[in-house]
Amino acid sequence: KELRSLPAYDRYSPAINSTRFPWTPTDGVFLSSSPVASDSSKAWMLYFYNGGDGYLNSRNGKHYVRLVRGEE
Repeated sequence: KELRSLPAYDRYSPAINSTRFPWTPTDGVFLSSSPVASDSSKAWMLYFYNGGDGYLNSRNGKHYVRLVRGEE
């Protein structure tokens, strides 16, 4: 939920506020720590090139992370 709140859909390559989040790479995906409910081997992800999201079939491999936290 928190990761999906970061994209700026009025921007592209990267689809994020680059003033608040400088040096955000546009290649590769950012993983969430939340597994897919129906299959914990899969992970939710976000692609900051265009703001697309979905899940990866494997949580293994090298991927980016973005530290986020929910509102208090």
